[in-house]
Amino acid sequence: MILPGPQSFIIVLNFGQRFTQEEATAVKIIQETFVCGNRFHVFNNNETEDRTQVTDPTGEDRQLLKANGGSFYSCKMFRQMEREIQEQQMKILMDRVREREEVMKKIEEEKERMKVMKGGRRQNQDKERKRREEEFKKKKTI
Repeated sequence: MILPGPQSFIIVLNFGQRFTQEEATAVKIIQETFVCGNRFHVFNNNETEDRTQVTDPTGEDRQLLKANGGSFYSCKMFRQMEREIQEQQMKILMDRVREREEVMKKIEEEKERMKVMKGGRRQNQDKERKRREEEFKKKKTI
């Protein structure tokens, strides 16, 4: 980035033409990289005599400088924005990790519950088998 930093971006589009995917991508990259505050200005190229739209676009540049504390979009501001984006991404990743850990814990709890149930059934089956064996032995001795 050239110091002191960008003051504005100019994207030239043909009014009335289809807004292409490439143009949409360019706008999105600028918006994600720099906090633009959804500000824009439209130039009318058919009014070549009116130079004020180029030399003083309704004071928007001055308003932007005032919003930035009187300075251009600096490297420091860019790094701060990058840091905030990285923190947001890390939070999202950590939330996903916690969600997966919770799911895995529930799966393990369910496996353990099934094991206990299976063990309980086996004990009941063993008791029933022993009871039948004893009944059979009683009948055999009679």
